[in-house]
Amino acid sequence: MEHHMITKKQAKENGVNLDAVDYCRQIRNVARAEHVVLDEAIYRDNPYNKHLFSYIEYCGLDPKEYITGYLSNLQPYMISHFPSQEKGKENITCILDNAYRISLYIKVSREKGNEVIVSFHENNKNGIAHDNNTMLHFAGAKREIVPVFGEPTGARLAGDPKEEVKVFIQRGMLLFPVCVMAQPCEGNIYLVERGSLENPIIDACNQYLSNLYMSNQPPESIENVDVFSVLQQISFTSYGNTIFSNLTMLIDNMEMQKGLPSKKAADFMLMTYIGHLYLTSEQAEELISLMEDKYKVRSSRNIEILLNRVEDELLATADNTKAIIDEVREENDGKELIDAHNECITPEDPENVEVVSRKKHGR
Repeated sequence: MEHHMITKKQAKENGVNLDAVDYCRQIRNVARAEHVVLDEAIYRDNPYNKHLFSYIEYCGLDPKEYITGYLSNLQPYMISHFPSQEKGKENITCILDNAYRISLYIKVSREKGNEVIVSFHENNKNGIAHDNNTMLHFAGAKREIVPVFGEPTGARLAGDPKEEVKVFIQRGMLLFPVCVMAQPCEGNIYLVERGSLENPIIDACNQYLSNLYMSNQPPESIENVDVFSVLQQISFTSYGNTIFSNLTMLIDNMEMQKGLPSKKAADFMLMTYIGHLYLTSEQAEELISLMEDKYKVRSSRNIEILLNRVEDELLATADNTKAIIDEVREENDGKELIDAHNECITPEDPENVEVVSRKKHGR
């Protein structure tokens, strides 16, 4: 099969950017090291860097277990090297995962036998972040050929140098196994068209978004809003199957609307979704606390008013729920009612996608 493989030199001559491959491999190797340690101190002390920990724990996961799994699936074409943050230190690798609305800042120490995950949070400076949602809108972006790590399936078309590979792409709490035709390249990598990797993920997110809208509104309601077109419009916390991930996905969608009519439609969908939840006061307070942590890092100065409205609506929903529960028989504590209702308004998980979270539908 070696005659089907091209060299790195040939790939570069064809315009393929391989700069991030070695850095990505370094990160993946650290994540798979036997005694890798997660340095949690910075998160507990820095309010701008701890919000992803809160979300990971809300999803029922151990931060170290989750982050090492995430980094093991990192793909080179999504990242960029961040050398200014390495400060000339040996065995330090720092990168940005740019395939989110706000990039993830990831730093590791690669010292053999003393591997440490130093940083894992949304990239920000004192809570102010750069919004990536204008990236990759230029013509031809999805036709760009990019490098990935993949697992060959053995399928191949006669006379075609490409072979089918399964590429694992993790976004937030969702792991997407994407099968694509790829060109083998020297260095145990494959060259793939960007769109063939990202379109299935975007389609799954838009289907989930559509199901969220239609769970409380007529089918044509989704036609009034712009749907996602690039991964850079979707936040880390929006990939999941909890009430909180649904909330941040609806907020992401509202924030990307361009016209006033579509903004109003998306805002109405968000508030309608919250209004149809059944929440105890404890569940509402938990969601508000997560919201406050999550949006300590923000790319929009105008989001404060929206967040206040979301928090008020969550508290009002909890009050409504209490009124309903008070009406049922004394022996019914209301738990079954709450869980059954929230199960109904949370769409099924996307097909062929592994959900990493152990906590489903926010329970």
